[in-house]
Amino acid sequence: MKVMHLVPILKPGGAPINILRFASKSNFKNILLSKSYSSELIKDAKKHTVYYDVDLSKPSVISFFKILVILANEKPDIVHTNGKSGLFYGVLLSLILKLFSIGLVHTYRGFYVHHGKWNKVHCATEKLYLYLVNTAICVSPSEKENVIKSLVVNASLSKKLKVIPNGIPKPINERRVLVSEVCKKYEINFVSFSRINYQKDIFKLIKVFEMIYQDGFALHIFGGKTEKDAGYYNSVVKYIDSLAIKEHIFLWGDFENASSVLHFFDIYMSTAIFEGLPTAIIEAGLVGLPVVATPCVGNVDLVNARTGYLASTFEVQDIHKELSQCLVYMGQTSQKIKIEEMKRLCNSFSIENNVRNIESIYSRLM
Repeated sequence: MKVMHLVPILKPGGAPINILRFASKSNFKNILLSKSYSSELIKDAKKHTVYYDVDLSKPSVISFFKILVILANEKPDIVHTNGKSGLFYGVLLSLILKLFSIGLVHTYRGFYVHHGKWNKVHCATEKLYLYLVNTAICVSPSEKENVIKSLVVNASLSKKLKVIPNGIPKPINERRVLVSEVCKKYEINFVSFSRINYQKDIFKLIKVFEMIYQDGFALHIFGGKTEKDAGYYNSVVKYIDSLAIKEHIFLWGDFENASSVLHFFDIYMSTAIFEGLPTAIIEAGLVGLPVVATPCVGNVDLVNARTGYLASTFEVQDIHKELSQCLVYMGQTSQKIKIEEMKRLCNSFSIENNVRNIESIYSRLM
């Protein structure tokens, strides 16, 4: 069976990483269309898929015709779109796919409705696409609930929504000397794997750290930026430079196999506004870090009173309250119980489970 994956851009994190993990374990022939970005991911794409460099990060007539040519040459059995850009091309392709009995699957990977004057158009398009696809995959139960609520999905249509969490590999504990040496200088190292963009609310992350800061504390942020996020990134850097504690905030940028350095840190933090299923929290849970998080879609499927420290709201004060509790109970039995509970939960998110569940959906469409 041939599956053609449409991914906006091959950047670290999110859809590209999870599709390449899937392709590395799948018995199906995987074809990947995506804009080139990360040289490491391009290498993996060429190793595990038939890779085509097509810019799907924005609407483009040229890109659409490229998809049609590849579709005619490869003759896939399934087309699997990802994210909002994938949805755009999926809508355009849907009639052609139906004519040739090609299955259509979509994964949301962080469903979020933007409020404003285009809200109704956005919701209508998302709902239309749900009618067009054979199956829509949500990566967490709360993402499915958000789709149903936001799009006012009826019981019949909701049957198309399936929950399949991302597959996460066990972290490789190879030493990263530079990170290790920096962390050794501090008593408590806070870490977040977050692209520098609006979705991750990096300003709030930094402001919480400002409130909690004491001598011996450091904040580490792993994650790069795209061209679209350059303005936000520059604002973040400018804000950090204005702080008296700027020397204790580290922006590590894109970092290959970042999960392999998680064991150098003490507390994992997420201030995301929305997620699909946050891979980084699962990786932190597997390593045994206590997790402090905002109550967004995706986070709430992993973090609760039994497994970590979930803020009651997105306000800085409430995140700070949970972070303070985390520090108070560092090393104590109650926190160790939370960490073990989180490990048990995260161990269920294996790549093998993810591949088996997605391949089952593909097979049912044939």
